[in-house]
Amino acid sequence: MNYIKYLEESKKKQFKFTIIGGLGGGMLFLILQLLYAAAFWFGGYLRIEKVTEGPENKIYTGGMVIAIMFSVIFGAFNVVDPFPTLNL
Repeated sequence: MNYIKYLEESKKKQFKFTIIGGLGGGMLFLILQLLYAAAFWFGGYLRIEKVTEGPENKIYTGGMVIAIMFSVIFGAFNVVDPFPTLNL
């Protein structure tokens, strides 16, 4: 009888951790996808508006935009990296 009681307690705790883990993983991917979208939008903005960069006034090229996008993507990984290890 005691064993069943402990199983029920464990089941309740595991359900709570499962919900928290699922929400945490969902937030992780939401943040990643939003940052990807922001990088894509900003790169397109730089190309369309012909924004210049640096003292040479270089117009952003497609390669520069790709470099910016990858910089944002790697930065996004660093931002969301600690979330899975948090124990709430």
